[in-house]
Amino acid sequence: MPECSATDAWSVLRLLVTGVAVITTGGGPTTRGTTVSSIALASYAPPAVTVCMRQDSAGLLQLKDEVIFTVNLLARGQAQLAAHFAAAERAAGLDSPSCGAWRHDIASGPVLRGAVGWLECRTERVIPVGSHELVIAYVCAAKPGSGTPLMQLAGNLQ
Repeated sequence: MPECSATDAWSVLRLLVTGVAVITTGGGPTTRGTTVSSIALASYAPPAVTVCMRQDSAGLLQLKDEVIFTVNLLARGQAQLAAHFAAAERAAGLDSPSCGAWRHDIASGPVLRGAVGWLECRTERVIPVGSHELVIAYVCAAKPGSGTPLMQLAGNLQ
């Protein structure tokens, strides 16, 4: 069977509606956020998720070093935060995007205010898959927020 081109596959897969999350790692000056739209439930019991991140992502490198990370499920009004944490040139630390964007009372590390929910996760396994790496992680803690989730469809945030 011939292989499908990445362009052909992407022309279809980009039509899949996905939630948008920011993965946060570290604390204080080493806090780093990375926008992802490829997060999925891997297991209901025990609760586990998968996250795909680019192999060259600084967020992935930090996640692999620290093992514990937080999934911030963004709300509809947080498209600006999604864009900020998707930019390659962003700085690490709590001054980025601003000190007011962070909360410190939900997970072991800082999380983003206004998210529709948070998952604190422990990395179980990382598997290289083409240009990305698949992170399989167990959920250690979960906290629901409120609001409507931010979604991505065909490259547009809604």
